[in-house]
Amino acid sequence: MVILEKLNLIMEKLKLAVFSKTWPVGVAHGAMERHAWTLYTSLADRGHEIHVFTVPSDRRSHTDIHDGNLHVHFAANDHGSVNCSLVFEIFHKENNGRSFDYVHTESVSLPHWRAKMAPNVAVTWHGIWYEIMHSKLFEQLLSDPQGLKNRIRY
Repeated sequence: MVILEKLNLIMEKLKLAVFSKTWPVGVAHGAMERHAWTLYTSLADRGHEIHVFTVPSDRRSHTDIHDGNLHVHFAANDHGSVNCSLVFEIFHKENNGRSFDYVHTESVSLPHWRAKMAPNVAVTWHGIWYEIMHSKLFEQLLSDPQGLKNRIRY
């Protein structure tokens, strides 16, 4: 019985939200974009529902990508950077039906004032230390470890 319970846990299909700085489009992308593409397409291929909130790597206008379990939502401002208000509006719309199981943000892709409103947030740090040390989310995690402890599930 225990083995069956563990097998069911392994086979559970998750709904994941991902906030990423860019998504690879065309030939204008780098290692971080290739890593994101490999990770999230692989998870989608395994049956997990993946929603990536980002901008195209070439900073041009593109339609959203919906390919099986992979959904890439482009929300750029006039300069080609992520429009935080628009991306969070899309996030809430997608979260209304079946809620996201986890939210992953790469570095500071999800600003701290938005991260506080999202459940089960995981942050991975990429890039230079300057970006990390000046992140309000990082600052908050260091200054309020009890608040962080209350949000972590084991």
